[in-house]
Amino acid sequence: MINWVKLIEEKREELFEAGIQAYKDAWESRNLRFIVDIGEGGEISSWYDIAGGNSFHDNTYKVIEFCAEYWEIPDGEIEYEYKKFDINEYAAGAVDQQIDNVIAALNI
Repeated sequence: MINWVKLIEEKREELFEAGIQAYKDAWESRNLRFIVDIGEGGEISSWYDIAGGNSFHDNTYKVIEFCAEYWEIPDGEIEYEYKKFDINEYAAGAVDQQIDNVIAALNI
């Protein structure tokens, strides 16, 4: 049996980096959801699906998911919002929170 918590903790930095990119991609493509998952062998994959979709990959565990479909970002205002706050800092907090939530849920 796979120890997902151990695997996620070992690959946290790679998951974090992929999560930052998924967050930014979600900002730019609000009709898609961006997923970062980890395979049984520790491989990290990042992919997308339509917003509201329910696709998944076998033999992986979804760690991070962002979909900006209902985020309050006015059309044409993405660049303005990027400049309004540090997108990397905000994304980092959101990614860390999702990773922590997955670890906490697995530890129950």
